[in-house]
Amino acid sequence: MLRKAFLLLYALFSIAVCVGGYVYGRNIPFAQQWPLFEALRNTASIIFAVVGAWLAIIYPERLKLTFREDASKKSAGPNMGMLLTPGVRIDVTSPDS
Repeated sequence: MLRKAFLLLYALFSIAVCVGGYVYGRNIPFAQQWPLFEALRNTASIIFAVVGAWLAIIYPERLKLTFREDASKKSAGPNMGMLLTPGVRIDVTSPDS
């Protein structure tokens, strides 16, 4: 019961924030927003590069396994997930629990 109340409160708060953002943001011209989008894009690319370098330095054996040609597999697509397993938390619990 408490969880449902929390989720309802969270949903109402999220809707209020979105409506407030729309009301406030519709008066801001795009020319004023563009530098913020550029900064966000640059920051995201830096973070992506740092995380990629971190994965390549810390887990070089995973990188080799990911791009190794295997006789049974034609492409490295399915192995791409192996590269990110150390950095991504995988929840193995069943959905019923």
